[in-house]
Amino acid sequence: RALRVDENKFTGPIPSEYGTLAGLQEFIANNNELTGTVPEELYNLGDLRSLNLGNNTGLTGTISESIANLKNLTVLRVVNTAMGGPLPSGLFDLINLQILDLATNSFSGSLSFDFSRLSNVTQIVLNNNTFTGAVTTGFDNLSILRSLTLHANSLTGTISSTLCNRTGNSFLDLNTLTADCSGSPPEVTCACCTECF
Repeated sequence: RALRVDENKFTGPIPSEYGTLAGLQEFIANNNELTGTVPEELYNLGDLRSLNLGNNTGLTGTISESIANLKNLTVLRVVNTAMGGPLPSGLFDLINLQILDLATNSFSGSLSFDFSRLSNVTQIVLNNNTFTGAVTTGFDNLSILRSLTLHANSLTGTISSTLCNRTGNSFLDLNTLTADCSGSPPEVTCACCTECF
């Protein structure tokens, strides 16, 4: 049920044949030297619960709209790759998602209000990308969100008072909230961020 090939020096593209591994629940391939785009066939793995492609700096392309097929996904980690482009609308169909970590890539575009649909998410990591536009109020509806990192983007606007009211140090609070709020004037106005960049 798990395919773990992390912490190796595997090179080349992700084999499209992996998309035929019916019943696979975990595909962990971080910390390799994989290249190319994520094969469309990988999005056929409807039982997948955890997908980690991080620290493969040769991975390119975008996240496919077909990610919506991964209805059981709870963890998506695509950190420190060469992937980019706007986030697909299919991403917001992943209502079981608990951890979304897309830090240090070239993902772009605005942050959709559809983030509000990820009602089970506890951690959203979007720092070090090229997102633009106002910080979406879609985050306000995420009642069990514990960590939201938005710094090192080109976002603007204000972190809402709704989100600020949920910050704190207890287990149920929003413990981590970062943004580009240290400038003069700041790119993002934030009265409650745990760290400003």
